[in-house]
Amino acid sequence: MTPIERIQEMEGHLNAYQGLIEELEACLQRVEAGQSSYIALRDYYTSQVYMDDVELSNQPDFPEEVYCGVLSEYAVYDLLDEHYQKAVEMLDLATKMLKER
Repeated sequence: MTPIERIQEMEGHLNAYQGLIEELEACLQRVEAGQSSYIALRDYYTSQVYMDDVELSNQPDFPEEVYCGVLSEYAVYDLLDEHYQKAVEMLDLATKMLKER
């Protein structure tokens, strides 16, 4: 590889990673802004109100047109687990990033 080729390759690495960091920043800002929604959903899912809503949704006179995926057996549970798993992955990646600095 010639020095010019090497410089061009490294320029490509610089530009590609710079783009990734910019995307990461935007994504982190959206996730941080959504934390209050996550907390509200988590608190709802672990409350008596949630259980009351599930019971209500099982009544024969509950409107069929009301979408209530939030009351399904696993939708919120799976999201809470995914939230945890992504947090662990972010910690692992952050540790790697810091060590490879």
